[in-house]
Amino acid sequence: MKKFLSFLAVFFFVLSTTYAQKILDSIDVEHYDIHLLIDLNHKFIQGHSTAKLTSDYDLNRIGLNLWGLFIDSIFIDNQKITNFNYNSKTIFINYPLKQHDTINLTIFYHGNPHHEQDWGGFYFSKTDAFNYGIGLTSTPPGLARAWFPANDLFTDKATFDFHIIVDTGLTAVCNGKLVDVTDTTVFKHLKTKILDKKTQKLIDFDTVLTKHYKIYHWRMDKPVSTYLANVGVSKYKLKSWIFNGLKQKIPVKIYYLPITPDSALTTFKNLNQILKAFEYYFGPYPWNRVGYLQTTMTEGAMEHVTNISLPQHAINGSLKYQDLIAHELSHSWFGDLVTCKSPQDMWLNEGFAEYAASLYKQKLQGTEQFKNSNRERHLYTLAFAQKTDAGYWPIAKIPRKYTYGKTVYNKGADVVHTLRYQIGDSLFWHTIKTYLDSFAYKNISTREFEHFLERQTHQNLKNFFDFWLYTSGFPFFRLYTYDITKINGKYQIALTIEQRTVATDTFLIGQKLQIGFYDAKGNAKYHNTYITGQWTYDTVYLNFRPTAIFIDPNEHVADATIDQTFKITRPENYYFDYEFVQVSVHKAPKPYLLRITTNWLEPDGQFPDNYIVQKNYYWTIKSTRPKHLRASAKFYLTVLMDPNFTNITADQARQNLTMFYRPNPYSPWQKIDSKLSVSGDAVIVEQIKPGDYALALKR
Repeated sequence: MKKFLSFLAVFFFVLSTTYAQKILDSIDVEHYDIHLLIDLNHKFIQGHSTAKLTSDYDLNRIGLNLWGLFIDSIFIDNQKITNFNYNSKTIFINYPLKQHDTINLTIFYHGNPHHEQDWGGFYFSKTDAFNYGIGLTSTPPGLARAWFPANDLFTDKATFDFHIIVDTGLTAVCNGKLVDVTDTTVFKHLKTKILDKKTQKLIDFDTVLTKHYKIYHWRMDKPVSTYLANVGVSKYKLKSWIFNGLKQKIPVKIYYLPITPDSALTTFKNLNQILKAFEYYFGPYPWNRVGYLQTTMTEGAMEHVTNISLPQHAINGSLKYQDLIAHELSHSWFGDLVTCKSPQDMWLNEGFAEYAASLYKQKLQGTEQFKNSNRERHLYTLAFAQKTDAGYWPIAKIPRKYTYGKTVYNKGADVVHTLRYQIGDSLFWHTIKTYLDSFAYKNISTREFEHFLERQTHQNLKNFFDFWLYTSGFPFFRLYTYDITKINGKYQIALTIEQRTVATDTFLIGQKLQIGFYDAKGNAKYHNTYITGQWTYDTVYLNFRPTAIFIDPNEHVADATIDQTFKITRPENYYFDYEFVQVSVHKAPKPYLLRITTNWLEPDGQFPDNYIVQKNYYWTIKSTRPKHLRASAKFYLTVLMDPNFTNITADQARQNLTMFYRPNPYSPWQKIDSKLSVSGDAVIVEQIKPGDYALALKR
């Protein structure tokens, strides 16, 4: 019976949620006019909000979301409404509307607003009040309903007027432009009884109490989703300047808490350059100001339009949180301007924003810093996404509880990076600007985005999207064999490229893959091939005989590898940070390229039966002067290895840990001379050579 009752509870919850969703989907709110008193001392809000809404169909009921606040009264076009129901989540009003009818729905309400236990909602502290418009575990995710009655769906965009009433010593900041600040006085007639000191009897006492407030009127004149609406109240300090944008002079306003020193604003010293980089890639900044609002939140930021909320520690005078600042700013285009249609399409918001947090470095710091940022993010994708999100998931079909997980953010960014190369750099950015213009102030789904790209680029992207967005896991590409034949003064190179996969049985077809052919000095000739399945065969003609062939040398494709290449010019230590390898070059008579790849999948091939192989990853080393390679390497032991290796003692490692080697994918694995470092944190190979390296543990 207990299980049956639980089933009924879930069934009726889903039924009521679906019913509410249907009602909310049937209306379109054009504008919200919010009048709200925010009482910092009592953690209390009171006011009214008018939603100008239109029905999409003939309706008998209409509704808005409101979370746990008390309703005082409801009016439709000045007519008081008493026939309504409210379940502390949604207001249902019995009111007939014809299709395309427009009404003004005004709701008076008050109470102590809520926030999620995890993250999102309306917050009070001793010094500020503010909202974060997304709930990590709420359905739907939007939490505008925590502070005003809202059609809290991604797809219902509206303009806003905010009239925020606060004590005279406080400032209220909302989205958009500050229209005016006015003073107001509230009079309250108080009737009570007091004790007469002479007669010691209670007597009637009448008085008028006065309270002075300020009203901050902000206006957002472009339509945005309700989760992007924002308010903050505190004794803010303000730093402002003008950014000369591509099409307009844009005010930049930083509202920060009184306890934050002015010197901490050096956190924003590169903001103009980041803005300039984003305008270069995405097009003109689309809003009337750039704004950041410091809150007392302990973690997490939120991309409220023109009023980005940052946690208190993010404004600290350092550049530690510059990526966070850039990520949230890029939402001005991806998420705020063009918004995903559903939580399953969230990568269109967060994947692009996470990629932007690496992308700006390409303009500000150069290609290598951009690559390092990509490597770090991709490492998190390969090593952690399946752990934090409890498995491998298709990005565009991810369960609601992982909407804001590493798969959507990190792998979403990886997909953007790979898509950029698939389409071609100049065409990709031209198409992205067209996309942002075409869908400005609108919503889009993953399939609609795919079809838009296909129309604009005249490329068939179905296989790309089916694999990268609708399939879990990753591809893995490697050069399996090659043959070189000299014909009529040219070198014919016959290539065989193998594709393996991680967490999927589906092979990626049609992926563009760059092949780099290198001479001994490191000079390269690049060729693009297109993957046809598990095996891809291609033939290339060159004017020179290559000494090395690299797959994806410029790291365009986010497959199950992390690569790094150094130009070796002299004896010294070279740190391959994202591959967990340190190479000590003993001699370098001539310059050459050294490339190390971490392959994030179990090494294939046969190992002796009395050895357990480390299955999470293995390494590949390549060099353009293999005969001149005079170097040793430390292969570091990490917590990212499988449990058979992370749980062993130092004595077990010293006695039983062994490095295996093979020169190419089709050769057998063999033990190679190796030893554990003195500190016990790495396996040392004294003389490395090109080929694959895998750790194994003797049983």
